[in-house]
Amino acid sequence: MIEVPSAALTADLLAVEADFFSIGTNDLIQYCLAVDRTDDRVSRLYEPLHPAIIRMLRLVSRAGRRHGIPVSVCGEMAADPVLLTLLVGLGLTEFSMAPTAIPLANKSSAGCARARRRRSRAGAHSHDSRGRRTNFDRVPGAARNQRNLTEKETSWRIK
Repeated sequence: MIEVPSAALTADLLAVEADFFSIGTNDLIQYCLAVDRTDDRVSRLYEPLHPAIIRMLRLVSRAGRRHGIPVSVCGEMAADPVLLTLLVGLGLTEFSMAPTAIPLANKSSAGCARARRRRSRAGAHSHDSRGRRTNFDRVPGAARNQRNLTEKETSWRIK
């Protein structure tokens, strides 16, 4: 579990020994920002979109990809359809969420896939990590061949 900033910052070293990563976003945000989301006095400062959080997620995602290990996300970020789009953009494709969040996640993912197909047909391009031009639909984490899930499933993956 990647739940503390020290684990996220050393993900490249941990990936050598690990078979997989699971990012616990609730604790990672709390410990990174030093904000207790259950404390009414400071809970307004709990911000999943804080640049430090986005950078940590990107570090872990890249480390997992470079070492060929799966990286999943659990916590409230995984169940938020707006944040889910960002997570997919960071190359994350495995999510753990409450069963009630799955239908909305499927809908959000389908929207991502449609947007990518439209851009691809329009000739849109992106650049890989080395600055080389690539077709948009080949960007890591593209939501192709998504799998629809039932209400009983709590794990969700974009293939």
